[in-house]
Amino acid sequence: MKSPCIRMCTLNEKDMCLGCGRMLNEITSWTSYSEQKRVEITNNCENRLSVLEMQKSLLVHASKTR
Repeated sequence: MKSPCIRMCTLNEKDMCLGCGRMLNEITSWTSYSEQKRVEITNNCENRLSVLEMQKSLLVHASKTR
């Protein structure tokens, strides 16, 4: 499986990449993971990025209602 990296590497305060959604330890250990583990991580990344988008939307909405 190809890496989910999209070359927008920026880590937040929780060491999550804002580009692909992987945690720092997942990025550095990617090549040692099995195919099954990579699929699991990729699914987790999609969920993390979705949550991040929802949080961002809520912040934008909250700032507009002030």
